[in-house]
Amino acid sequence: MTSRVLKLKVLSQSELVKVETAARTFGELKKEEAVMALGIDWTSAKLIDRASKASFEIDEAILPATDAVMFVMPTKSKAGASYQAELRAKIKELKERGVEVPFNYTHATNSQMEAFLASVETAEEETPCTEELEVITLKPGKYILQVDGYDIEEVEEVELLDETTLNDLEDEAQMLMGKF
Repeated sequence: MTSRVLKLKVLSQSELVKVETAARTFGELKKEEAVMALGIDWTSAKLIDRASKASFEIDEAILPATDAVMFVMPTKSKAGASYQAELRAKIKELKERGVEVPFNYTHATNSQMEAFLASVETAEEETPCTEELEVITLKPGKYILQVDGYDIEEVEEVELLDETTLNDLEDEAQMLMGKF
């Protein structure tokens, strides 16, 4: 099989993880160095192909032969009412602090709440901007961002996946978690 790029959307990370691979099966992919470096516990996770919604859970499952976007989704969550209560309490506290909770957390699954809390933790790690923000809308392509008044030592290339944003992928992943 020829090499292709699988872009993995891991819920605990904000960026897509690109893996160039010639792996034919899910089992072969899990053994790839780049995938092993992610530290995913595959006994409680699976892959879901974004295009076909096919689920890959067993090592013999045949992967797409072309470039693809794959969601890494939990198959098992921490059990127990006390754990669920703990998740709800954390989300309630965030809501009281003014964080927007875009779903009814009192009826959400553990995996939904875990993914939401992970996304909030990632957002809180970023330094909040106190300046007025200017909105720039871009179409798919490659751009160079030049910010007046700042010295930029390094230019990072941003690749857009068709017109899909990382937030769109995050929303899709949340919807998939509700179905599985």
